[in-house]
Amino acid sequence: MIGKLRGKVDAVGESFLIIDVNGVGYEVQASSRTLRNLKAGDEVSLTIDTHVREDAIRLFGFASELERNWFRTLQTIQGVGSKVALGVLGIMSPQDLANAIALGNSAAVEEAPGVGKKLAQRIVAELKDKAPALSVAGLNMPQMPGGSGPQLTPTAVQNHAAAEAISALPGVSHAGNAGAACAPGTMQHLALNVDDDDELLAMRDRIRSRGVNVIGPIDHGFCRSIYFAGPEMLSLEISTSAAPIDPRAWIDPEVVKLAGISDAELTSFRSPTQYRGEGGAVPQPPIDPGKPHLLYPEKAYRKLIGTPDDELTATRSQTDPPVRL
Repeated sequence: MIGKLRGKVDAVGESFLIIDVNGVGYEVQASSRTLRNLKAGDEVSLTIDTHVREDAIRLFGFASELERNWFRTLQTIQGVGSKVALGVLGIMSPQDLANAIALGNSAAVEEAPGVGKKLAQRIVAELKDKAPALSVAGLNMPQMPGGSGPQLTPTAVQNHAAAEAISALPGVSHAGNAGAACAPGTMQHLALNVDDDDELLAMRDRIRSRGVNVIGPIDHGFCRSIYFAGPEMLSLEISTSAAPIDPRAWIDPEVVKLAGISDAELTSFRSPTQYRGEGGAVPQPPIDPGKPHLLYPEKAYRKLIGTPDDELTATRSQTDPPVRL
């Protein structure tokens, strides 16, 4: 059985690519999401799933072990073969799929070619218990071969999707304490401010009286802080400062250098140029893959961005309170 292929892309077709490995060309079936990130001449390494039949040996290629696992898992559902499984993975990354299943969002799965409403509902229902474990595995999933910059992949992420689909992992989703590391884009810890030392000690007393351990106060020179753990592994800090923080003294040149911040950038951070706005007249810019983007199904996201602001406000707003008075 072939489990992995590394070589040069010789050609890319509508549903397959040919990988040249030391002069031997292997035809590999792949999802559209994988194929659109590859072109002839690219160096590529794909995880392979080999299907042996009486009349043929077929190779299916994936950007990660996780994606192959989802390919196999999808085919445990009645009505899902290799073509449909590739179709699902063609519109959804493994993490997108895990989120959709965890949230019961069959409509997102239904966007895949060959997937009707009933089949999408069956996929979501039968794989719901497997989504959290596979989602956690996806945290370390490498970027698609040949990819550059952010990719606008379909997803059904809502504000609580991570809590539903991703377990808390120290050093990845959570720092665990106010001095520890965590993955880029996640919140290291949350700091709150009180007016003076008396309030700081009162807060410490109140938190400790609830049976929660509190560290501090610790004097950092520019502020005094206490530290404790909140619900769901959230690291919390409460601080107070007797005087405004002077950036000339407390911006560390060594940190600035390590972060690659230029003198011009540092000046703009210290004294940002005032922006008065244009009364809301600046139009929506074109979608640039090099810029950060919210995660929505791609078609839905492009529709949102292309909708005039006034129309979006009128059609998407919900002003009724949950309890009518």
